Amino acid sequence: VRSVLSSYEDDEDYTVSPIVDPRLVDELLDTKVREQAILVTDLALVCSDKRSENRPSMRDVVKELTDVKDLVRSTSGSVQ
Repeated sequence: VRSVLSSYEDDEDYTVSPIVDPRLVDELLDTKVREQAILVTDLALVCSDKRSENRPSMRDVVKELTDVKDLVRSTSGSVQ
């Protein structure tokens, strides 16, 4: 987690390219896919906080993931 967090925080353009499987990097050229990856990465990092009181409930995690999915669905017209 520290390695991912370090890579993520050091990225001046706030992209997830350094931590994404290299086979998927080309997909990040799509703005909405990149935004989705950033939102999910943000959520994953919050979920891995050392302090349990800082981590979201599973209900909140499901809501966030649903919101991310809906964001892509509403802007692209298809389900990702």
